[in-house]
Amino acid sequence: MSDLLSVFLHLLLLFKLVAPVTFRHHRYDDLVRTLYKVQNECPSVTRVYSIGRSVEGRHLYVLEFSDHPGIHEPSSHSMDWL
Repeated sequence: MSDLLSVFLHLLLLFKLVAPVTFRHHRYDDLVRTLYKVQNECPSVTRVYSIGRSVEGRHLYVLEFSDHPGIHEPSSHSMDWL
């Protein structure tokens, strides 16, 4: 589990260094592209999936961080980001 935490902290640092926090509206396509970019860079600890659709018909994607993404482990705590 410490490997997962390490990857997560590295991702946070990467985002902080690459893209300073700006408070602005993000386009849906940009957000989806970013979720899949993270998933492609860390495929062993992440998974992107849809939990449904918005009233506008767009997918509501979740980025799951886990040591076994896609496998439900009742005793394990994973992090899901909308």
